[in-house]
Amino acid sequence: MDEREFQLAFEALRDPSVDGGVVVAALDTQRRDGGPLKGHLGRLGLPERKLEELEARVTERAPGGAPSPGLGLRETSGRYIRERRYSSGGMGRILIVYDTVLERDVALKELLPERLADNSGSGPGPLSRFVQEGKITGQLEHPGIVPVYELGQRTDGSVYYTMKFVRGRSLEDAIMDAKTLKERMELLPHFVDLCQAVAYAHSRGVIHRDIKPSNVMVGAFGETVVIDWGLAKIRGPAETKRSTDETIASSPVRVSTPLDRPDSKTEIGSVMGTPDYMSPEQALGRGHGTEPRHARRTQGLHHDGLLRPFGHESPDRFTRSDRTAL
Repeated sequence: MDEREFQLAFEALRDPSVDGGVVVAALDTQRRDGGPLKGHLGRLGLPERKLEELEARVTERAPGGAPSPGLGLRETSGRYIRERRYSSGGMGRILIVYDTVLERDVALKELLPERLADNSGSGPGPLSRFVQEGKITGQLEHPGIVPVYELGQRTDGSVYYTMKFVRGRSLEDAIMDAKTLKERMELLPHFVDLCQAVAYAHSRGVIHRDIKPSNVMVGAFGETVVIDWGLAKIRGPAETKRSTDETIASSPVRVSTPLDRPDSKTEIGSVMGTPDYMSPEQALGRGHGTEPRHARRTQGLHHDGLLRPFGHESPDRFTRSDRTAL
């Protein structure tokens, strides 16, 4: 896949009138059989007129091209300055930048350049996962979930989203720094806030799948913020409706990047998450931890880690024991 075809796929995934499942199927076909992406999209039912429209957008967004007023996601040149690296992972990295429009520091997460055109594997690619991560996080409006400000793309094709820069430390560091039982007990309100944030996400049909102390930020003024929704899973309407122990506070989260359609699901039996904080079902690849009860067990491990006497077993021991019992 060359740069222009990558841009074409990106524009198609972002267009609400295009069936994202068609785009994913076309990408899979191209990876398997080769040939131009446009031809595969046409054979899978995308009208020629829509293909021409998407190609026109790609041309407009190319370096030196005129911006398209209907997109709304093109980065404003010079808006974010004074970049400094904050953290990095296998798929993306987080920078702290200064927003010259709102005159504040924000966190900017971007997909690593080498992952932009990565179509290896049978599941959805890094680009689709990254866009879904930004959209899911942006729709989860709760005080305990990091707010997203913008999802954008630069003229060089790289994608990013900006979010609140949470000043503080991780819950993991806070637990490690707590030297007495009293100090541990003072962290319990953060655990309660974590449970509230996760319950809200469940009410919107979203399962985080990687809840762990390092993904929970503790602010200097009592804030508790759940971050890193990169492995989040959107449950289907029927699954959400079956959860009789939850009250649906608002409409389920929906995104146009179709990672949960039949032709783009995570491969059955694959394991996603952090082993020390997985439920047995998630560790064994059964359902990928997509039930609220799986997340509740993960929260129980947080509680165990918070109150466990010093020097006792880590959650990893219990995880291994659970696997053996199964």
